[in-house]
Amino acid sequence: GGVRFLRWQIVVNLALPPPVRLRFPGGESKLRADCEAEAAPSSNFVWAGDVTKGYQIATVLFKTIENQQFHVKNTRIKAETSIWFPYFSGEIEILRELARVVNENSHRLGNDVSALAVAWPQSPCSMLRLSWKPLAPAPISREFLIVEDDIQKVESAVAETKQWVDKILCKLKLCPYTISLSRAAVGLESANVSPGPVRVHHCSKNILCKGYPMFFSAAAVLSRSFWEGVTELASISEEDVATSLLIAPSVYDMDFREFVATCDELIEPSLQAVGADDIVGRAWFHPCYNSTDVGHTTILPGHAIPTAIVQGFIHEQIKDKERLQNLNLEDVQRGNDAVRWTPHATINLLRRSQLKIAKKVESK
Repeated sequence: GGVRFLRWQIVVNLALPPPVRLRFPGGESKLRADCEAEAAPSSNFVWAGDVTKGYQIATVLFKTIENQQFHVKNTRIKAETSIWFPYFSGEIEILRELARVVNENSHRLGNDVSALAVAWPQSPCSMLRLSWKPLAPAPISREFLIVEDDIQKVESAVAETKQWVDKILCKLKLCPYTISLSRAAVGLESANVSPGPVRVHHCSKNILCKGYPMFFSAAAVLSRSFWEGVTELASISEEDVATSLLIAPSVYDMDFREFVATCDELIEPSLQAVGADDIVGRAWFHPCYNSTDVGHTTILPGHAIPTAIVQGFIHEQIKDKERLQNLNLEDVQRGNDAVRWTPHATINLLRRSQLKIAKKVESK
């Protein structure tokens, strides 16, 4: 009887997929033990037992990447990290796409981080394995942007951004649905949308609370904050937060092209990988926003409407040929860019549900 039970247990451990194993008494603890046994002895083990959705995977992934940064003494806590997702039953392609995004942005995320997606039956359950190349002797490589913020910079940036919301965004009515920091998504009550506040958060605030000196990749800090913002909008009511303004690490303020590249090549692809486009809309803002530098001629997620399309709108609205001839197209472009000028590099996170309702309201 004992041998037969042992054989049955081996079959359960090796042949059954994670969702089936988790139905047995003690299934999660046994599955975790198998995952711990498979992980490298010197690796950092992350058990994401509460993750069931794609956006939650991205949140855990980029939080883990940020945490595995570099001590000022040029040492790393762990050279490899495995993140396990026992309750995620989605397609392995989601994990593979996230791994691809990380690998294509390893130069931004810090010292050539690499990611590998593995799923059952190659591993006990779905997982992402992160690894970093050994650190070179000091000084630490600065091929990627380093966060250089302090508490004074963070507090000043937050205050300046809040002032921009009140004095520019609301006063000039750049967003017809925001009338103050405490009242956004207004005018949609007839569609059962409750107004809520604008949340202003600085991405560097979290790492300043860690209490010890480290070198943080700006891209890792921005990505972690972005995905925590997505999780927040997905999990709390619109009365608590209607929309969020995420202020990027200040190193991006003087590097518009790298800020845009990080948003377009890291953040946007990760969002598409997990299918979170139906949860949030997003918009990139920068004190030097310039559509010419972006170079887009079609609508691009996160960006201002291309100048050529704006000019088309103007031609549709203005029928007077003389007025059109006197129209300065450079002013049109500058005005179109100016809408995206904020005191600091910033990402605006919006609720997709509210955007859809606003579009319906405007169409009427």
